[in-house]
Amino acid sequence: MKKHRFIKLIVASGIVVISIVAWFMSRPKSHQHCIKSAIFTLAEYASEHGGEYPKSEKGWGDAMLSFASGPDDTGWVRYFVGVDDDGAYLIRALKTGEDVMEDRCTRIYVQGLTEKSSPGIAILFDRNSVKGGDHFRGLPGQKPLREVITVEGSHQMIRDEQWHSFVARQRELLKDEGFPEDEISRYYGQYQN
Repeated sequence: MKKHRFIKLIVASGIVVISIVAWFMSRPKSHQHCIKSAIFTLAEYASEHGGEYPKSEKGWGDAMLSFASGPDDTGWVRYFVGVDDDGAYLIRALKTGEDVMEDRCTRIYVQGLTEKSSPGIAILFDRNSVKGGDHFRGLPGQKPLREVITVEGSHQMIRDEQWHSFVARQRELLKDEGFPEDEISRYYGQYQN
């Protein structure tokens, strides 16, 4: 009797393991654009530039191109673009020198910050929410969210129902940092209080 229960337990465990593996292999690609890895690119840049993160007179989209050491240095791009964005737009801009139009960027980079800026300021965040974000996309029952990296390097997942209060807080942090309202609106203008 014990032997039969043991065999049933082994068979059931095998079925569960096979089901989990099959589910992982069949789900959509996820975690291709790990925003968490962007903090390493940001930290490296800041350490080489007196604690300052990149900025450009042409706008924050062009500021991101400063992470590249040359037109073929594209390894950083996947961390600065959102889900389902292959980064081709930024890569082309690197190679051609064309102006980066911010409305085409899938992650928003807040330029003009330093390592000494308020640690809670979001320096990089997803423009649009995705069910489960990049990390948990494809898992059943996930709610839409945006992934965020702050100046201190923390990673946050902000659900849609929390987004407006998050934006209100970010607006205050940027005002305290000395950012004018028109600049804040370039980052958060579509998200009014």
